[in-house]
Amino acid sequence: CLNLKLKGDIEALSLLSMAWATASRLEDAAKLQSSRIAVSTEDDVTCTVTFVEGKGVKARGQAYSIKCMNPFLSATKKLMKTRKDYLYQQTKSESQKILKRVKNVLKSINPRYEARSIRRGALQLMAMQETDLEVLRTISGHRSVEMLLRYLNWGQHAALRLKNQRNAIALLW
Repeated sequence: CLNLKLKGDIEALSLLSMAWATASRLEDAAKLQSSRIAVSTEDDVTCTVTFVEGKGVKARGQAYSIKCMNPFLSATKKLMKTRKDYLYQQTKSESQKILKRVKNVLKSINPRYEARSIRRGALQLMAMQETDLEVLRTISGHRSVEMLLRYLNWGQHAALRLKNQRNAIALLW
């Protein structure tokens, strides 16, 4: 659905897919530099992204890297060929325009979707796939598991419920 709505808008597609794949804030992903994205030579979807700017870096007190799979990495690679510095903010006003386009697409899909829906949704999906809480906490940058659980809202609770159900079934057998 997003791919169709963003067809032809390579910047918005790349930004949105990088934010989703790294479970980062949309505004943090908008500050990515080409030199901070290492694309795997083994496949067309794996990369390591190093964040050096943004709220996530400020919260951690240092730059951090995330290895991820991004099915729309080809859009980012196209931008990387022509933009050696920042991918999405050649100027501050240009960056704001790209962010606005992405936010408008999200609203067109569901009026309740916001920029933070990308990060939270990615983390909730990982939680539902039973990703370890400490791994999720590290990815999200939350200071404690309790804060992460509060942020995740329903996602982690669903994963914990599923884990408890599986444990109960194992006890029965």
